[in-house]
Amino acid sequence: MNIPFLPKSLIPGCLEALIRKRVGFWLEKRIPPSDQVVLDHRRIFIFPTFNGLMFLGVVAILFLAGINYENNLIMALCFLLAGLFLNGIFATYRNLSGLCLESAGAAPVCTGESISFCLKISSANCSTGQSLQLKIPRQDSVMGSLNLEGQSLVSLPFVTQQRGWCKPGRFHLQTYYPLGLIRSWSWVDLQLACLVYPQPTFCPKQNSSEEGLGYEESGLQEGVEDFAELRNYRLGDSPKHVDWKVFAKGRGLHTKTYQGHSGDSQWVDWFSWPAINQEKRLSAMTYWIIRHAKKQETFGLRLPNGEIPPGCGEAHVFRALKTVALFGLINDE
Repeated sequence: MNIPFLPKSLIPGCLEALIRKRVGFWLEKRIPPSDQVVLDHRRIFIFPTFNGLMFLGVVAILFLAGINYENNLIMALCFLLAGLFLNGIFATYRNLSGLCLESAGAAPVCTGESISFCLKISSANCSTGQSLQLKIPRQDSVMGSLNLEGQSLVSLPFVTQQRGWCKPGRFHLQTYYPLGLIRSWSWVDLQLACLVYPQPTFCPKQNSSEEGLGYEESGLQEGVEDFAELRNYRLGDSPKHVDWKVFAKGRGLHTKTYQGHSGDSQWVDWFSWPAINQEKRLSAMTYWIIRHAKKQETFGLRLPNGEIPPGCGEAHVFRALKTVALFGLINDE
């Protein structure tokens, strides 16, 4: 059938999108999203594999040959193989039936890194849950099996591409156990979610030439507290910090450094990088937040839509990183 308003090259893609949309609506009703899912007959799908269909073909040929030649041995073999196939159906279904799946959380990562969504799989029947294959669409699959206690922890990998909340949606669970003739599967949505921070990138603060020149790496920052050391002059150093007495004695230009923190250095400020775009600014801010956290320094955060007062500790660092990761995103819940 020709569709006059669409090129032929777009028809397969539109049809596939329509099918996926319809199947998605159907799955939402049949297997609704939940923090915990128990697999039963409504949530498990089963069908023969290619090898299973070939196996049925061989059984059918044996059945016809047994009838044609009136050979009881061939008929006995045919019924034995058919019984084996039927038992394989029940065994494969039983391998998934009764499994309880729940999310065990995921640690935040930076853009470009792989998230490990931890899943807890359990069952009251320890004989189920063998040779399970789990996979998020377009990601690598992992294998898992329940231990003797009927429990297992599986990590689902997901490679991130952008900052914000990562919600991969449904993942695929399937098994071919025990004969490989039957495939049993399910699509489960445990409402997986993980926060993705911008990739931290070092970028010197443009409102502080001393920081841009890098002598803060030594742990000394310009301040107004205690004198730290005298170092060689660097291009861009403030003239008021130059030791002119030493210069007058013919010993060359030297700059005084002080140990302490100035007011600007305690703020991770959006306006410290006026010459770069939004994503690079957020990457730079992530870098400085992590740096302050490693040094256990007190710092605050300034963004165009608000600020976080100076503080320290894990909760403060997480709040700052979360604010940067969700900045400018429409869906930040």
